Amino acid sequence: MERLTLLELNLSVQKAMRDGLPGRFWVTGEISECRLNRNGHCYIELVQKDSDSEKLVAKAQAIIFSFTYRMLRPFFETASGTVLQPGIKVLLNVNVEFHELYGFSLQVHDIDPAYTAGDLAMKKAEIIRRLEKEGVLEMNKQVAEPPVFQRIAVISSETAAGYGDFMDHLVNNEYGFVFYCKLFPALVQGDGAPQSIISALEKIFCRSHHFDAVALIRGGGAQSDLNCFNNYELGLHIAQFPLPVITGIGHERDDTVADCVAFSKQKTPTAVADFFVRHMKTFSDGLDERSGQLTSFALNTINREQKLLSGFVNRCVIVGMRGLSSAERRLDAGQKQMVLSARNILNQSGKKLFLASKRANTSLSFRMQYAADRILTVQSTVKKLVLSVIHSGNVKLDNFAKIIRLHDPRIILKKGYSITRHNAAIVRSADMLNSGDVLETELFNGKINSKLLK
Repeated sequence: MERLTLLELNLSVQKAMRDGLPGRFWVTGEISECRLNRNGHCYIELVQKDSDSEKLVAKAQAIIFSFTYRMLRPFFETASGTVLQPGIKVLLNVNVEFHELYGFSLQVHDIDPAYTAGDLAMKKAEIIRRLEKEGVLEMNKQVAEPPVFQRIAVISSETAAGYGDFMDHLVNNEYGFVFYCKLFPALVQGDGAPQSIISALEKIFCRSHHFDAVALIRGGGAQSDLNCFNNYELGLHIAQFPLPVITGIGHERDDTVADCVAFSKQKTPTAVADFFVRHMKTFSDGLDERSGQLTSFALNTINREQKLLSGFVNRCVIVGMRGLSSAERRLDAGQKQMVLSARNILNQSGKKLFLASKRANTSLSFRMQYAADRILTVQSTVKKLVLSVIHSGNVKLDNFAKIIRLHDPRIILKKGYSITRHNAAIVRSADMLNSGDVLETELFNGKINSKLLK
């Protein structure tokens, strides 16, 4: 058997591969590692995984030389919306190389961004389908909307221009509404962004009773920076968050997973600020409308009660006057009846005295004395009867006077009511008045003159 050195063997393999695999090939694979050295060359490790077990079934090293990389990178990032990074699938145009010192590798000449973009879209669609299957996709959209969004937890980078624009737009809104914002700093791009945002959400969750909503915002940037928002774990946390989450991540063409599960998706941070201001304006307009309704109801109630009070006062005066007249008539009748009774008694007594004097043949002096005593007794009885009737009449008169005083308008005025007059006539309805009329309002301790404006 012929003996070969390692170099000879590697050179033989090199020749065999060049002869057996001439030209270029389009190869698909997933990037597991990607690094750029100081010379500008991009080194990639490509892998292929089993579709069921996710185990590695193939692996190869690839290189994009600096000259080619400088042309391919902007073209790929613009067309695909992402950067060359671990975890994405790519379709590469390569030729096979075998170096006697460095071994097997693939030299990249071109890359198809449409393949990667399609794969990313498939991954996003798969995440959305998974969230929908788990029954959480619409959960945040169904969170109870508070009457007003005023206490806002903000997730953003503290130094991001989008955060500054958001705060400026919110604080300096044209209506002068006041908002209370608390920043929870987080990364909003790069591989560490999903976990950073999740950590911020967990901090907000511990203080959720202090806030009405969460604003997840970022400024402008490359479309590739949005891939962190197409993360399953981040989407799951947003979907199940107990407060409404409003996103404004600066992208207008496509919705990310975070946008799909959020309570509301806005285009930019300033659009999120406008969303909160509009919501506050709607709430404020509703308050103004209810205030007007309440004022109208109060005025109508006051007018109605004033009419009822005026009618009640008039009825009290009429009833009092009628009662007083009736009492006076009864008193007059009583007095006349007492006079007649007294006269009848005196007449009867006189007759009895006359008869007695005629029958008195003896003891005239005694009988006359007896008759005189009888007359005095009768006079005393009559006097007492007359005084009793007069006293009873006076008591009744006093009672009626008290009733009349209780219905005296001045007593009613003392209780806090008032009487409004126009041209000396009592105002019983708002329909009696016109704008510009001079009114006189009588209170318990004085009068007030006023002019009706409306």
